[in-house]
Amino acid sequence: MACALTIVFLGQLVILPVITASSLVVLPRGCTTTRNPATSYGQSEDIVCLDADLVLPFSLPGTAQTLRARSCNIAFAVGARSTIRSLDLCSNDFAKIPAHALSALDLHNIALCNNSLTHLPPGLFRDQSSLRSLDLSNNRLRTLPTELQSLPHLRNINLSGNPLDCCGLEWLRVRGLCAACLCAAPARIAGTPLGATRGSLCLTESELLSASVAHPRRGRAIVNGNVTELGLDPTADPDTTTTTASSTTTTTTT
Repeated sequence: MACALTIVFLGQLVILPVITASSLVVLPRGCTTTRNPATSYGQSEDIVCLDADLVLPFSLPGTAQTLRARSCNIAFAVGARSTIRSLDLCSNDFAKIPAHALSALDLHNIALCNNSLTHLPPGLFRDQSSLRSLDLSNNRLRTLPTELQSLPHLRNINLSGNPLDCCGLEWLRVRGLCAACLCAAPARIAGTPLGATRGSLCLTESELLSASVAHPRRGRAIVNGNVTELGLDPTADPDTTTTTASSTTTTTTT
Protein backbone atom coordinates (compact mmCIF):
# COMPACT_ATOMS: atom_id res chain seq x y z
CA MET A 1 0.00 0.00 0.00
CA ALA A 2 1.35 3.45 -0.91
CA CYS A 3 1.93 5.86 1.95
CA ALA A 4 1.69 9.63 1.86
CA LEU A 5 2.39 12.52 4.18
CA THR A 6 -0.05 15.42 4.35
CA ILE A 7 1.33 18.85 5.35
CA VAL A 8 0.24 22.48 5.11
CA PHE A 9 2.75 24.75 3.36
CA LEU A 10 2.08 28.49 2.99
CA GLY A 11 -1.61 27.89 3.51
CA GLN A 12 -1.76 25.17 0.85
CA LEU A 13 -2.53 21.50 1.51
CA VAL A 14 0.32 19.44 0.12
CA ILE A 15 0.43 15.63 -0.10
CA LEU A 16 3.87 14.13 -0.42
CA PRO A 17 4.66 10.45 -1.01
CA VAL A 18 6.61 8.74 1.74
CA ILE A 19 9.67 6.99 0.36
CA THR A 20 10.31 3.65 2.07
CA ALA A 21 13.16 1.21 1.73
CA SER A 22 10.97 -1.17 -0.27
CA SER A 23 9.98 1.54 -2.73
CA LEU A 24 13.68 2.13 -3.47
CA VAL A 25 14.26 -1.46 -4.60
CA VAL A 26 15.26 -1.59 -8.27
CA LEU A 27 14.46 -4.85 -10.01
CA PRO A 28 17.01 -6.44 -12.36
CA ARG A 29 16.53 -5.78 -16.04
CA GLY A 30 14.07 -8.27 -17.49
CA CYS A 31 11.96 -8.45 -14.30
CA THR A 32 8.51 -6.96 -13.82
CA THR A 33 5.98 -6.74 -10.99
CA THR A 34 2.53 -8.29 -11.27
CA ARG A 35 -0.24 -7.74 -8.73
CA ASN A 36 -1.55 -11.01 -7.32
CA PRO A 37 -4.58 -10.58 -5.02
CA ALA A 38 -5.24 -14.26 -4.38
CA THR A 39 -2.25 -15.80 -2.61
CA SER A 40 -2.12 -17.60 0.71
CA TYR A 41 -0.23 -14.59 2.04
CA GLY A 42 -3.02 -12.17 1.16
CA GLN A 43 -2.66 -9.48 -1.49
CA SER A 44 0.87 -9.46 -2.81
CA GLU A 45 3.02 -8.88 -5.85
CA ASP A 46 4.68 -11.48 -8.05
CA ILE A 47 8.07 -10.76 -9.57
CA VAL A 48 8.38 -12.32 -13.03
CA CYS A 49 11.77 -12.43 -14.77
CA LEU A 50 12.32 -13.52 -18.38
CA ASP A 51 15.66 -13.81 -20.19
CA ALA A 52 17.36 -11.94 -17.35
CA ASP A 53 20.77 -12.11 -15.70
CA LEU A 54 20.04 -12.71 -12.02
CA VAL A 55 21.96 -13.09 -8.79
CA LEU A 56 19.66 -14.79 -6.28
CA PRO A 57 18.26 -14.02 -3.89
CA PHE A 58 17.70 -10.29 -4.28
CA SER A 59 15.55 -7.85 -2.32
CA LEU A 60 11.92 -7.71 -3.38
CA PRO A 61 9.83 -4.55 -3.40
CA GLY A 62 6.73 -3.92 -1.30
CA THR A 63 4.64 -6.99 -0.52
CA ALA A 64 6.24 -9.23 -3.14
CA GLN A 65 6.85 -12.79 -1.91
CA THR A 66 6.80 -14.79 -5.14
CA LEU A 67 9.60 -14.90 -7.70
CA ARG A 68 9.27 -16.64 -11.07
CA ALA A 69 12.22 -16.81 -13.44
CA ARG A 70 12.22 -18.35 -16.92
CA SER A 71 15.09 -18.76 -19.40
CA CYS A 72 17.40 -16.77 -17.12
CA ASN A 73 21.10 -16.85 -16.46
CA ILE A 74 21.16 -17.38 -12.69
CA ALA A 75 23.91 -17.23 -10.09
CA PHE A 76 23.41 -17.81 -6.36
CA ALA A 77 24.86 -15.53 -3.68
CA VAL A 78 25.98 -16.92 -0.33
CA GLY A 79 24.10 -15.70 2.74
CA ALA A 80 21.96 -13.10 0.95
CA ARG A 81 18.50 -12.77 2.55
CA SER A 82 15.16 -12.04 0.97
CA THR A 83 11.43 -12.04 1.74
CA ILE A 84 10.80 -14.63 -1.01
CA ARG A 85 8.34 -17.30 0.12
CA SER A 86 7.59 -18.93 -3.24
CA LEU A 87 10.48 -19.55 -5.65
CA ASP A 88 9.81 -20.81 -9.17
CA LEU A 89 12.97 -21.51 -11.19
CA CYS A 90 11.46 -23.87 -13.78
CA SER A 91 12.76 -23.92 -17.38
CA ASN A 92 16.17 -22.38 -16.82
CA ASP A 93 18.21 -25.31 -18.17
CA PHE A 94 19.97 -25.96 -14.85
CA ALA A 95 22.36 -28.89 -14.99
CA LYS A 96 23.25 -28.44 -11.32
CA ILE A 97 22.44 -26.22 -8.37
CA PRO A 98 24.84 -25.35 -5.52
CA ALA A 99 24.19 -26.58 -1.98
CA HIS A 100 24.00 -22.99 -0.68
CA ALA A 101 21.42 -21.85 -3.25
CA LEU A 102 18.49 -21.84 -0.80
CA SER A 103 20.33 -21.07 2.44
CA ALA A 104 19.09 -17.94 4.25
CA LEU A 105 15.69 -18.36 2.58
CA ASP A 106 12.54 -19.54 4.36
CA LEU A 107 10.45 -20.93 1.51
CA HIS A 108 6.96 -22.42 1.42
CA ASN A 109 7.03 -23.44 -2.24
CA ILE A 110 9.93 -24.40 -4.50
CA ALA A 111 9.70 -25.29 -8.20
CA LEU A 112 12.74 -26.50 -10.14
CA CYS A 113 10.83 -28.29 -12.89
CA ASN A 114 11.78 -28.59 -16.58
CA ASN A 115 15.51 -28.31 -16.05
CA SER A 116 18.37 -30.77 -16.62
CA LEU A 117 19.18 -31.61 -13.01
CA THR A 118 20.81 -34.99 -12.49
CA HIS A 119 21.71 -34.51 -8.83
CA LEU A 120 20.62 -32.40 -5.86
CA PRO A 121 23.46 -31.78 -3.39
CA PRO A 122 23.09 -32.88 0.25
CA GLY A 123 22.02 -29.95 2.41
CA LEU A 124 20.17 -28.08 -0.33
CA PHE A 125 16.90 -28.22 1.67
CA ARG A 126 18.44 -28.29 5.16
CA ASP A 127 17.06 -24.87 6.18
CA GLN A 128 13.63 -25.30 4.57
CA SER A 129 11.65 -26.36 7.64
CA SER A 130 8.59 -24.43 6.35
CA LEU A 131 8.58 -26.08 2.91
CA ARG A 132 5.12 -27.30 1.87
CA SER A 133 5.37 -27.97 -1.86
CA LEU A 134 8.28 -29.09 -4.04
CA ASP A 135 8.12 -29.50 -7.83
CA LEU A 136 11.09 -31.35 -9.34
CA SER A 137 9.26 -32.76 -12.35
CA ASN A 138 10.89 -33.28 -15.75
CA ASN A 139 14.52 -33.44 -14.73
CA ARG A 140 16.98 -36.35 -14.73
CA LEU A 141 16.98 -37.13 -11.04
CA ARG A 142 17.42 -40.65 -9.68
CA THR A 143 17.62 -39.90 -5.94
CA LEU A 144 16.77 -37.15 -3.43
CA PRO A 145 18.70 -35.53 -0.58
CA THR A 146 17.96 -37.37 2.66
CA GLU A 147 17.11 -34.19 4.59
CA LEU A 148 13.79 -33.99 2.73
CA GLN A 149 12.54 -36.80 4.96
CA SER A 150 12.76 -34.58 8.04
CA LEU A 151 10.77 -31.61 6.69
CA PRO A 152 7.60 -31.65 8.83
CA HIS A 153 5.33 -29.53 6.59
CA LEU A 154 6.11 -31.09 3.20
CA ARG A 155 2.72 -32.09 1.80
CA ASN A 156 3.25 -32.22 -1.96
CA ILE A 157 6.16 -33.34 -4.10
CA ASN A 158 6.12 -33.77 -7.88
CA LEU A 159 8.79 -36.10 -9.27
CA SER A 160 7.14 -37.09 -12.55
CA GLY A 161 9.39 -37.27 -15.59
CA ASN A 162 12.48 -38.41 -13.63
CA PRO A 163 14.26 -41.81 -13.92
CA LEU A 164 13.80 -42.55 -10.22
CA ASP A 165 15.69 -45.25 -8.39
CA CYS A 166 13.05 -46.04 -5.78
CA CYS A 167 15.49 -47.86 -3.50
CA GLY A 168 15.68 -45.42 -0.60
CA LEU A 169 12.51 -43.54 -1.57
CA GLU A 170 10.18 -45.74 0.46
CA TRP A 171 9.64 -42.85 2.89
CA LEU A 172 7.66 -41.04 0.18
CA ARG A 173 5.25 -43.95 0.02
CA VAL A 174 4.96 -44.10 3.80
CA ARG A 175 4.00 -40.40 3.92
CA GLY A 176 1.56 -40.71 1.04
CA LEU A 177 3.66 -38.56 -1.30
CA CYS A 178 4.23 -39.12 -5.02
CA ALA A 179 2.18 -42.32 -5.17
CA ALA A 180 1.87 -42.05 -8.97
CA CYS A 181 5.61 -41.49 -9.57
CA LEU A 182 7.04 -44.27 -11.74
CA CYS A 183 10.10 -46.21 -10.62
CA ALA A 184 12.85 -46.71 -13.21
CA ALA A 185 14.89 -48.87 -10.83
CA PRO A 186 15.40 -51.40 -9.35
CA ALA A 187 14.82 -53.29 -12.61
CA ARG A 188 12.31 -55.71 -11.05
CA ILE A 189 9.84 -52.86 -10.40
CA ALA A 190 10.66 -50.66 -13.42
CA GLY A 191 7.55 -48.90 -14.65
CA THR A 192 5.66 -49.49 -11.39
CA PRO A 193 4.07 -46.55 -9.52
CA LEU A 194 5.77 -46.02 -6.19
CA GLY A 195 2.41 -46.23 -4.43
CA ALA A 196 1.90 -49.76 -5.76
CA THR A 197 5.08 -51.09 -4.15
CA ARG A 198 5.56 -52.33 -0.63
CA GLY A 199 8.33 -53.02 1.82
CA SER A 200 12.01 -52.52 1.09
CA LEU A 201 12.85 -51.83 -2.55
CA CYS A 202 16.60 -52.29 -2.11
CA LEU A 203 16.90 -56.09 -2.41
CA THR A 204 19.35 -57.04 -5.16
CA GLU A 205 18.62 -59.62 -7.82
CA SER A 206 21.08 -62.03 -6.20
CA GLU A 207 19.36 -61.62 -2.83
CA LEU A 208 16.00 -62.30 -4.42
CA LEU A 209 17.30 -65.39 -6.23
CA SER A 210 18.86 -66.80 -3.05
CA ALA A 211 15.91 -65.87 -0.86
CA SER A 212 13.34 -68.34 0.42
CA VAL A 213 9.82 -67.28 -0.45
CA ALA A 214 7.98 -67.95 2.78
CA HIS A 215 4.66 -66.21 2.08
CA PRO A 216 4.08 -65.74 -1.68
CA ARG A 217 0.76 -63.98 -1.24
CA ARG A 218 2.20 -61.50 1.25
CA GLY A 219 5.33 -60.79 -0.76
CA ARG A 220 7.85 -61.77 1.88
CA ALA A 221 11.25 -63.41 1.51
CA ILE A 222 13.72 -64.90 3.96
CA VAL A 223 17.06 -63.20 3.32
CA ASN A 224 20.00 -64.29 5.47
CA GLY A 225 17.59 -65.70 8.01
CA ASN A 226 15.49 -62.53 8.25
CA VAL A 227 11.95 -62.06 6.96
CA THR A 228 11.98 -59.13 4.51
CA GLU A 229 9.14 -57.48 2.60
CA LEU A 230 9.54 -57.70 -1.17
CA GLY A 231 8.95 -54.71 -3.38
CA LEU A 232 5.73 -55.90 -5.02
CA ASP A 233 2.67 -57.87 -4.00
CA PRO A 234 3.30 -61.07 -5.97
CA THR A 235 0.47 -62.72 -7.90
CA ALA A 236 1.43 -66.20 -6.86
CA ASP A 237 -0.94 -69.16 -6.88
CA PRO A 238 -2.38 -70.39 -3.58
CA ASP A 239 0.49 -72.84 -3.12
CA THR A 240 2.87 -71.98 -0.28
CA THR A 241 6.48 -72.60 -1.25
CA THR A 242 9.44 -72.40 1.11
CA THR A 243 12.99 -72.77 -0.20
CA THR A 244 16.25 -72.69 1.78
CA ALA A 245 19.86 -72.91 0.66
CA SER A 246 20.18 -76.46 1.93
CA SER A 247 16.76 -77.97 1.22
CA THR A 248 13.52 -77.33 -0.61
CA THR A 249 10.08 -77.93 0.90
CA THR A 250 6.87 -77.46 -1.05
CA THR A 251 3.49 -77.59 0.63
CA THR A 252 0.39 -77.62 -1.53
CA THR A 253 -3.04 -77.04 -0.08
CA THR A 254 -6.08 -78.41 -1.89
